[in-house]
Amino acid sequence: MMTPSTTPRLLALPWWALLAARRAVAEFRAPFLELHVGGRAPLPPAEAIRAVADAPDVRGIWLRVERLGGAQASLIAAVEALAAVRAAGRLVVAEFDAVGNAELLLASGCDRAYARPGAQTWCVGLGTTLRFFGDFLSRHGIDFDVEAVGEFKAFGETFARGFASSPNREAMRCLLDDLQAEWVSAIALHRRIPEARVLEAVGASPMSAEALVERGLLDGVAYDDEVRAHVEALVTVGQLKLLKDDAANLTGDDVR
Repeated sequence: MMTPSTTPRLLALPWWALLAARRAVAEFRAPFLELHVGGRAPLPPAEAIRAVADAPDVRGIWLRVERLGGAQASLIAAVEALAAVRAAGRLVVAEFDAVGNAELLLASGCDRAYARPGAQTWCVGLGTTLRFFGDFLSRHGIDFDVEAVGEFKAFGETFARGFASSPNREAMRCLLDDLQAEWVSAIALHRRIPEARVLEAVGASPMSAEALVERGLLDGVAYDDEVRAHVEALVTVGQLKLLKDDAANLTGDDVR
């Protein structure tokens, strides 16, 4: 009895199906780009992250974050670059040793974001500290003279006063309100949750990592081997395609 050959059946497949199968095999074998962030290893600039979208030999980005720093504008640019990587069909995963304002913002740009068990979380919103040296200088016989044209010209107050003037406090409050609104909006957009839920989490902080998962701000609490098993399961059972489509179709209307 002759064993039938599968070659004619393969040749009968449409050319686009053969190319799709070849591409799927190549993506499955492609490695993740692991990036360790923290200490002397800062988060790469947005341009470098965005370049991964066009890299044919990379399956995705695996971020291992100890502590995240940087200006908010740079972080938002990085989140938008991660969204472009996801829309190009790459998986983006992040693990956090601790979760603060910056880490929560970065997590919003990932397909899956995990905190380690027992991780500290302090997502308390944005604030700042104003320092004044006027009283210190006066005690040492040093006078600091400054001329300001307009009541909101507060630069010289740092050395001429011991506390902030009312116009200075008002200007700083407006600046922080704008920055916090930008922070909340970016997280809500990329996590696809209402802005009110982000603000509720800020008001309830500090909280456990499990509480952030319940509010939709993280995807899980797990150790490294558990995260790896979960991601491999996503890729194996085909749920990765759903994540890719979700990122490609993301719009601001989804959270309003």
